[in-house]
Amino acid sequence: MPEAYFQNRVLRHATPEDKKILLNHYILNHYILNPKTKKRYPAQTKNKAQIKAIIGCLKIDTRWQQLYQEQIADPFLFLSFSTPLFFNDSQMTTQWPEHHTFFDQRHGVHTYMLPLQLVFVSHSYDIALCKIINTPSPVVDSIPSTHLSFQKAQPDDVFYCLQASPSGSHLGRLLNTCNLESIMDHHAIKKDPFSGNHIHRGLRYILNGYFRFGSSGAPYFCLDPKTNQMALTAIHSEAASIQLSIHGDKGKNAQYTRAIATPLLHIKQEIIQYLPSVGPS
Repeated sequence: MPEAYFQNRVLRHATPEDKKILLNHYILNHYILNPKTKKRYPAQTKNKAQIKAIIGCLKIDTRWQQLYQEQIADPFLFLSFSTPLFFNDSQMTTQWPEHHTFFDQRHGVHTYMLPLQLVFVSHSYDIALCKIINTPSPVVDSIPSTHLSFQKAQPDDVFYCLQASPSGSHLGRLLNTCNLESIMDHHAIKKDPFSGNHIHRGLRYILNGYFRFGSSGAPYFCLDPKTNQMALTAIHSEAASIQLSIHGDKGKNAQYTRAIATPLLHIKQEIIQYLPSVGPS
């Protein structure tokens, strides 16, 4: 993180004891691309107790859009392959900058990182848009894409959720069916210690079907009657719980069996603005 941010945001909210821990583990590093820029990098450690202590000292605004604006964190699109070649194309493989590719020996996959620009954020709808940047057009064109649908769901629509498989590695993929169970005018409060509460509100779909924890952001597809093609129509937002009575007791018996999804129709104008080729359909 930039030195000014470290001094003015991190240390300002730290206790004297926390300051000692942070100053021992965040080293001022001058050896970066711009020698005139000072940034703080955490010293490497595998000690879990130390890591937990460091995290406990970092009383900072960790909302990802705020970290993006402060130039502390950048979004990337990760694409993984079982072979070293990007979509089996040796020419495109050579176009990757250093440190934007890596091999995960444990899982046997080669991963490529594409830089993104955060262009739109909506806390109310719990959704964001990112744009691929600083990447040659042939590389972008080679990435599989999908049609978009801004149609409001109908009672008999069948949704298909694309998410990580239950293996736990986040590398396998699962496409499963979901049924539209309800449509609701949503209102949920998400507490934030720095900028007040964030309110999730607006039209949401309640979908009944399998979803794994950590599947927020998963896409939901539906058959678009206008084009007779499968199209992206909603994004997984939250889990919805129900209370089950076990031996007459409902305490701590919340079961998460439903998914709350944000329809793309909420951000239709923003999508058209940043992706004019989509059109108003």
